[in-house]
Amino acid sequence: MASAANNLVSPAVSLPLFLSLALFAISSILVLLFSLLDRKKARNLIKIIPCLSLSALFFSLGKGCLFIGLSFLFAALGDLGLIFKSHRRLVDLGCLSFFLAHLCGIATLSSFFLLEARAIFAAAMLYYSFFLLLGLEEGKKIAGTALLGGLGGVYFGSLLLYEALFVIATILVSPYFAIGAIGMLIFILSDSLIVINAKIKPIKKRDFLVMLTYLFGQGLIALSYLLAYLY
Repeated sequence: MASAANNLVSPAVSLPLFLSLALFAISSILVLLFSLLDRKKARNLIKIIPCLSLSALFFSLGKGCLFIGLSFLFAALGDLGLIFKSHRRLVDLGCLSFFLAHLCGIATLSSFFLLEARAIFAAAMLYYSFFLLLGLEEGKKIAGTALLGGLGGVYFGSLLLYEALFVIATILVSPYFAIGAIGMLIFILSDSLIVINAKIKPIKKRDFLVMLTYLFGQGLIALSYLLAYLY
């Protein structure tokens, strides 16, 4: 990974790294346990800790992992926003934070492909314009309004782009990114469960299944970055 991007160096295995991994594991188990038992208040108290611990992990590895750390930090802020479901603005900010998390991940993977910034910007504008228009037309059937449908289309586009970049990075950069590609698919499954439960059919133990797939997906994404960084 370091040789491919020229911006990551082999880290010294440190105490912060192990502490962050341990905190992620313990807090994830507690979140899943509280979700299974329908203890929402207890779950919400620690819901942001898994992604915060992953953010701290990558920040501790140096500047080369800045955008990866920011990705998990925005994910933690997204978790925080979604806790306050009765406050629409906070929920909207939470959704925006998740979108920014994906953009940070996309920026990280894009840095491995030596493209000019102008080319990347132009391609991104065309790509997201397509999903914006698609969401405005079709997504409103699910989201309820054209605006929310458009934003949903852009968000969905970011998920597909992130997944595609993981696949390309697996081929061109490091086989460890295959783990991230699997994690991203599981993350998409987590979001899909939310939509299915809200718009199609109620799902038993929805909170548990959503958190299980969400944390498992995030964990695999983090593992892929970490292994590629280390080896």
